[in-house]
Amino acid sequence: MKDYIKDILYSIKIALFIFLGGFILGGVITLMVTKGNIMSSIVWGARVSQYVSFIGLLISAISFTNENSMRPLNYDREWKTYFGKFNLSFAIFFISLFILILSIIVQDSIWYLTN
Repeated sequence: MKDYIKDILYSIKIALFIFLGGFILGGVITLMVTKGNIMSSIVWGARVSQYVSFIGLLISAISFTNENSMRPLNYDREWKTYFGKFNLSFAIFFISLFILILSIIVQDSIWYLTN
């Protein structure tokens, strides 16, 4: 059980970095396009992170339905240093799930503050 919690916390850490990357990228591009509209840049930053999450969830769904699509890793020993119990499919699933949760929290908090 301890290894699963460790893997989930590591997935949250990775998801936070990926979320921030997508959020900043989407926010900066929207800020340049809309010439300084902060609210739309925050909303589009959250949307870009949601799109990244959807792609990850699609990849994990494909790997869950077709066992042969996710072969054993070439670098299995290195993988086990980062994740003790998760395989690649579960790691992608949990990272994508946490990215989606973070982006929904940001999007709903912006919606709540503006209404």
